[in-house]
Amino acid sequence: MEKNVKVPFWKKTWFIVLACIFIPPAGIALLWIGQKGNLILRIILTVLIGFYSLPWLSGFFVGRNNVTINNQTVTNTETVTEDNNAAEEKAAADKAAAEASKPQLTLAQKNALSKAKSYLSFSAFSYPGLIRQLEFEGFSTEDSTFAADNCGADWNEQAAKKAKNYMDMTAFSRDGLIRQLEFEGFTSEQAEYGVTAVGY
Repeated sequence: MEKNVKVPFWKKTWFIVLACIFIPPAGIALLWIGQKGNLILRIILTVLIGFYSLPWLSGFFVGRNNVTINNQTVTNTETVTEDNNAAEEKAAADKAAAEASKPQLTLAQKNALSKAKSYLSFSAFSYPGLIRQLEFEGFSTEDSTFAADNCGADWNEQAAKKAKNYMDMTAFSRDGLIRQLEFEGFTSEQAEYGVTAVGY
């Protein structure tokens, strides 16, 4: 009577099939160790499983792509995260330094600047004309000058707007419009720009 020889589980067909599906390289090895099927069948299965396992292998190695720095292994994801964190911290520090370096405005300067921008939003002014208007409002010469210097106005464009306002009200000769703009406080160059902008 023959003794039943116990076959190790890793040589059993069901285990080799599962290995081929979930761990293709191990499945190929077990296929040959267990000598399942004839030689031709094993070769065909090895080729097919090999093609099947290429994406599996590439995902395994790409996912574990590490960078070694000073005998320490750091994953690429961690390196990118650390770089991003460092960049964000530097940007925050630069912003804080820029804010700290800004001159602190007095309440009068803030209000003069706000009033200057308010005037410019509905009317055209020359640089000295805006200062005079702010002084008329009760601001000091220093605060009025500060506001005119920092309101962001383009004085050439202001001259062009003022020239258009005058031309909308009445007729002017070219020289007359230049003189009127200069009377308003615009420089000769700004006045020339203004009359050119309205078509003179």
